[in-house]
Amino acid sequence: MKLTDNGACRCIAEKIQEFRHGNRLMVNDDVNVTMTFYRKNEPEKQCGVAKVSGSLDFSLFDAALFAAIGMIVASTLCAIKSFLRRI
Repeated sequence: MKLTDNGACRCIAEKIQEFRHGNRLMVNDDVNVTMTFYRKNEPEKQCGVAKVSGSLDFSLFDAALFAAIGMIVASTLCAIKSFLRRI
């Protein structure tokens, strides 16, 4: 879409409204972790392997919301801790 086209501003405004009214940006990522374990007395001999795989799926709005809630909870706990120290 070119900005000089007819109705470009209206189209951009409609897309912004779609994002603001529930069309959230989503993050989806596959997680694959492989851990290899070695014995302390035999560092060259492999004694085990653990593999973890899965996917992580969340919206950016939810991540920001949980981060804000976490900061509020941490702040409240710090305030209670400092209050209890003064007693």
